[in-house]
Order: sequence, then structure tokens, then C-alpha cells
Amino acid sequence: MKLGNIRSYRALKTSVNTTTYEAGLVQARAYRALKNYFGDHLAPHGLTMTEWALLGQIYSHSQGLRLSEISEILSVEAPLATNLVTSLEDKGLVRRCRDDRDRRAKLVAVSPAGQRLVPEVEQELRRAMKTFLTGISAGELAAYLKVLQKMAAQAQ
Repeated sequence: MKLGNIRSYRALKTSVNTTTYEAGLVQARAYRALKNYFGDHLAPHGLTMTEWALLGQIYSHSQGLRLSEISEILSVEAPLATNLVTSLEDKGLVRRCRDDRDRRAKLVAVSPAGQRLVPEVEQELRRAMKTFLTGISAGELAAYLKVLQKMAAQAQ
């Protein structure tokens, strides 16, 4: 265990006055609540949270993404990335196309149906999240997201 991690644990224990197992339980409950909430709103569109995250990432890269880039963004192995892309392709939301910069490579880009769906679902989820996040200030949410980003960066 690195010294930084020991200090972080001590800071957590003294500043928040909680145990690691209590913190883990809270994190697990929050994750399940978010997963269920998002899942309920994504199900009518035939999407899982992971498919939604991937579709959004591809949408935000208008030139498309290579499968290797998708694997890296999602932090998954290539076969899982391929399966996710195939699922979105089967739903008509993405398409594979030739990379004009490297004719040997394929890109995954959002299809016209996906182009229409992403803004619609994003708007719907943002409205729904307002209810879910009632009582949580914008500052608290920003701090939470910043902590998650730091934790994800340390995990790499």
C-alpha cells in the first residue's frame, strides 16, 4: 500500500468518521440507485447504461472512434467493446465505416437514427435527474464528480 493511500484512509476515518466498509456500502447503494434510475429511463429506448455511455462518447466524437479508442475510453478489453458496438449497430444507432486517414482501419460513427436519439435521451435524462438529485446542490454535485474523476485517474 502506498503512503498516500494510508494518509487518505486516515483522512477519511478522521474527517468523515466512517469506516472503509461503511464508505463502501454507501458507494454501492448510490451506484445501485443511479443504475436503477438510469436503467428505468433508458429501457424504453432499448439501451443499457453502458450502451448509453458508449453511444454518447461516439456522438461526441463526430469523426468517429476506432475500436481501440472505445476500449480505452470504457476501460474494457477489445472483445467487450466489439460486443457493445455490435449491439448498438444492431439497434441502428451506430455504423462502422472506413477511416479516411487509414484505409486499413474502421471507425464507429453514430448513424442518423443515433444522431436524433442522443439529444432526445440526454434532455430526458437531465430532466429526470433533477428529481433524483433534489436536495443536492450544484456545488456538492460538482465536488462529487471531481472526486470520482480523481479516483478514476488514480486507478489507471
